[in-house]
Amino acid sequence: MYKSLLTLTIFFGSISVSISQNFTPCLTDQIHQQAILKNPEIIRYENAANKLANEQTNTIPLFKTGAIYFIPVVFHIIHQSGTENISQAQIMDELRILNEDYRKLGRDASDSLSTNPLAADMQIEFRLAQYDPNGKKSDGINRIASTLTVNADNSVKSLSYWDSNRYLNIWVVNSINNTAAGQLGTVLGYAQFPWDRVSYPTTDGIIVRADQIGTVGIGQTSQAGRTLTHEIGHWLGLYHPFQDGCVGGTSSNCSTQGDKVCDTPPVLSPSFGCSTNQNSCSNDSPDLPDLVKDYMDYADGTCMNLFTYGQKNRVFSISFTGSASNYNRVTAASANNLVSAGIGATGNYLSVSASTKKAPYTYGFESSGSLATDGWILNNFNNPTNGWQIKSTAFQSGSSCIMLPNLTNASNTRDGFQSPEIDLTTVATPFLNFYCAYAQTNPSSNDILNVYISDTFGIDEKLLWTSNGGSLSNGALQYPSAYIPNSSQWKPITISLSSYKYFTHARVRYEFQNRRGNNIYIDNFSISNTPLSGIDEAKKLLYKFSLYPNPLNSMATISYELQQNDKVKILLYDMMGREVMIVEDAQMESGLHTLTINKGNLNSGMYFIRFESGENTFNHKLLIN
Repeated sequence: MYKSLLTLTIFFGSISVSISQNFTPCLTDQIHQQAILKNPEIIRYENAANKLANEQTNTIPLFKTGAIYFIPVVFHIIHQSGTENISQAQIMDELRILNEDYRKLGRDASDSLSTNPLAADMQIEFRLAQYDPNGKKSDGINRIASTLTVNADNSVKSLSYWDSNRYLNIWVVNSINNTAAGQLGTVLGYAQFPWDRVSYPTTDGIIVRADQIGTVGIGQTSQAGRTLTHEIGHWLGLYHPFQDGCVGGTSSNCSTQGDKVCDTPPVLSPSFGCSTNQNSCSNDSPDLPDLVKDYMDYADGTCMNLFTYGQKNRVFSISFTGSASNYNRVTAASANNLVSAGIGATGNYLSVSASTKKAPYTYGFESSGSLATDGWILNNFNNPTNGWQIKSTAFQSGSSCIMLPNLTNASNTRDGFQSPEIDLTTVATPFLNFYCAYAQTNPSSNDILNVYISDTFGIDEKLLWTSNGGSLSNGALQYPSAYIPNSSQWKPITISLSSYKYFTHARVRYEFQNRRGNNIYIDNFSISNTPLSGIDEAKKLLYKFSLYPNPLNSMATISYELQQNDKVKILLYDMMGREVMIVEDAQMESGLHTLTINKGNLNSGMYFIRFESGENTFNHKLLIN
């Protein structure tokens, strides 16, 4: 039944697999047959599901509309700290693809899905769970270190499993055991049919290779994230369109033979590539070409772009009807289970009580033993034993800091750490402040430090700040050996959080990407009403920034010079962190610029000028008499 694929090459991180033997993208049928051998009673449940679908197809209108079903999802990342320990961004990209595919928003410009008479909106959407089965806050991602990620099979599922009555479990692994396929080459994923769950509830879900998740990171662009779209189709009760070959081609037998769907033409064998003109079966009436672009075939992910109305009816009949409750999926989408996963009836994330940690908040990284107790979490994705850690070899103040011994780590690895959730609503104008020390090993070192913020336990992250290479380093300092900063080599970083001041669960996450640079150190994290008093004088010199007179009696002049056209924002804050004046907020041309500040109705006292241009920001004190 499976065709040979002679030229496919899969890139998985640093692993290149050239496939010249048979290729088995999906192992669902073989896994199902193994389950039947262990428990033949499964056949009875499968027949009952197919009977129900056949009966429902005759009573449910093909153009069925109604409520959207939301499915809580958990991704279990089984890894050995390699590239299979994929980023949250890659997972979010996959969720985007799933929701596009199941809501008929596919990206194939050559076929207008809005006018394609076969293409159906499945009215199913997926959400990362906000709560785990014990009611603990979650981002819907579990990371489990295990050697079982290589040649994975159902044994990985016992490492991390959430109640399949309430969640869709997706196990992400490095590679999948192909023994069940008769060693027919690389396997991309497999699912468990809904009728198998009666006998095997704790293995219900999907196993998929990490390079099949999304199209960013290590996600294969040729598959376009559609491997998971395909496997979820099985999980919801759909067969392959080539099921049993050229059978079920007439109106009298299409609902009982083949894939048991009447608007998908029979297909002799899997369709690889994107041969949209092929017609492998001529016994169907009318004789139609193969529906190569159907998500349940084996075409390239970039070729796939539709589910049919018949497939939708089958899914709704089996997975979303009140009868046959032993194997339906409506339990996961029920109102009570959605609420327990932190999801509302309209797919929104439910609001939760504000964090008990309130801004202003400070943390000095003084003890490694208290990190977890204080709510801090290490995200050492690729360097679990040599990632971020508390060290007393350097500090901006106190006796220690958090640092990453990056010099000895492999290039293209990423590691991070994250703060506890903090309620920002308790300060008027929050600023994130911290000190950073970093050096390049040479002028071409281009390490990257990204800082993110989330109000949904990481489900939806926003990039706050990024810096790399020479901009991140301490000027001209370059160290071919391990860098340890002295007391004068700490850069103060201040980031305005005014756009996020309504966040009640602000989680700040740091992620460092190794690009052959040196060690990095961070100390004295704080969120408060005021920016750091220490100013990066080098940035002022870069812009030839000046403010005079200072103190200001009635009027002062600001001057600065741009090396290139750029957006410039200059704000005035009081000591409570409240914005009192927008001095400049415009796209400016390169060259010298001057502007004035009038005292007006401003009270006497200390203020801060906040200068922002591109990635560069700094603060400057202004005293008003």
